[in-house]
Amino acid sequence: VTEAIRELSRPALLDELVVALAKAGDPPGAAALLSGWGEPLVEHLIAGMLGEEPKVSRRHIVEYLGMAGRGDVRFLTPWLRDPRWFIVRNVASAIGKAGREGGIPALVTVVDHQDDRVRVEVIRALATLEGDDSIPLLVESLSDPSQRVRNAAVSLLRAEPSDEVVVRVAEYLATNNAEADDARRLVKIIAERSSEAAQQALTGLAEKRFRVGSGKVVRDTARAALGRRQ
Repeated sequence: VTEAIRELSRPALLDELVVALAKAGDPPGAAALLSGWGEPLVEHLIAGMLGEEPKVSRRHIVEYLGMAGRGDVRFLTPWLRDPRWFIVRNVASAIGKAGREGGIPALVTVVDHQDDRVRVEVIRALATLEGDDSIPLLVESLSDPSQRVRNAAVSLLRAEPSDEVVVRVAEYLATNNAEADDARRLVKIIAERSSEAAQQALTGLAEKRFRVGSGKVVRDTARAALGRRQ
């Protein structure tokens, strides 16, 4: 069957397939079809990223790669070693969409990729696959030199409902010199929550004597948040 599919997978046919699916608005049967097609489709979609005029948009390419990886995410993971940053970025995003935990170890190997656009998609994919287990990594990413990565980490932490976010973000603010705008947004993540853990964290930050540069911003923002609660 595998050989038959590979023989069938002529570039013209695969082009027609992905274009037809995109025009049809990704019908319900698309995922099962692309998942079953496997490696030949993955190779064709990767090749499609290299052309000046791809047959379908980057969004569709990533979606279809994710669908193809649902059957076996190992069709995708080797491409994380590609030297081209945009290939790694798109594949990382696709692995997150595939929803297979088997892709986690491969994503971890590129979490420190030199290109920040890749790092953004890697932490997004890991947040999708690991859920609250990704919280330590997201907090660590708050110290990334790239504002793009820090913004992504803040958004992902805000979306995670676990009280572990409150505890770890408060610890981070108490021990790290975050940029002023980042510090305000991180305090806001805590202030948006109504749990007892959030109340305690805000109180602790409002009363703390900081030894780092952004401490006054953290303290003042926490005090303002407590004032609004009262």
